[in-house]
Amino acid sequence: MANLGFTFYPKDWWTSDAFFEFTLVQRYVYLECLFVMYANDGYMKTQKTQVENRLRTQISEEDWKVVTERFVIENGQFTHQSVNKRLRKATANRENGKKGGRPRSQHPEKGQNEEFEKPKKPKSETQNNPPYKREIEIESKIEVEEENKKGIAVDDELNSSDLPKPTPWGEYQSMDDLEKVLLSHKSWQADFGKSLGLDHPDHVPIWIEKFFIFCKGSGKEHRKDSEAKSHCQSWTRRQIELGKTIETVVAAKASVQLDGIQPSQDGMTTGERSGKWIWLNNGWRDTTIFTPAQKRRNGLA
Repeated sequence: MANLGFTFYPKDWWTSDAFFEFTLVQRYVYLECLFVMYANDGYMKTQKTQVENRLRTQISEEDWKVVTERFVIENGQFTHQSVNKRLRKATANRENGKKGGRPRSQHPEKGQNEEFEKPKKPKSETQNNPPYKREIEIESKIEVEEENKKGIAVDDELNSSDLPKPTPWGEYQSMDDLEKVLLSHKSWQADFGKSLGLDHPDHVPIWIEKFFIFCKGSGKEHRKDSEAKSHCQSWTRRQIELGKTIETVVAAKASVQLDGIQPSQDGMTTGERSGKWIWLNNGWRDTTIFTPAQKRRNGLA
């Protein structure tokens, strides 16, 4: 890969939902991680000091956790599915290019006495090196097929008549409804277990149940399944880092008192709600003083 030129692919980050959930600092760190992966065959060390040295700044533990949740750990290193796919494709194109090129002439003596020869019309494309537009069309078709397959699997899991249904805005009525949805989403649980390196897939539902016990005890509330999944994954990762297991009893201490004071614990994800408070811009905000526009923008109206 030493001779492989670097190409920036915005699709790896700014069209993803992750981009809109990141703060400006998190976006900067995430993009730098992509640069490191492209320069190292798709992999990056798990120590944040590598990225800190490149950026010449310190990265908070919270920002590092939010960013690295988007990666997968393979052989003790971070990697990214989209980055790996593009690197494999670039390598394959380079190898195919080595086999191409115009063959040597079988009649070198022909035309040697002619001072000028009429140039032949070049071919518009070759078999081993299709035009860039064709590559884009093929890649887009493959991605659409993959997304359709993934969408069918998700629909089969979540379209059960026994499961709670979200509102047109994608919100559920209660944390109990979200718990049922997450416990029924098997494909997400499989990805969840792989991202955390769990050896036993049957432990994932147990961690999900423990997460919702924690939320109920600490007053954490979510309305969208994407928010609950992100918080569940980051919370579980933290528990494992602290050495806790599925046998550990969850006894969360309430962070919101009856008088509605600000929670003492920092929020885990943007948009996390705890009573009348919502976690925005790295701080708790009182939703009772929000304007109608602010409430609509944050899904409160």
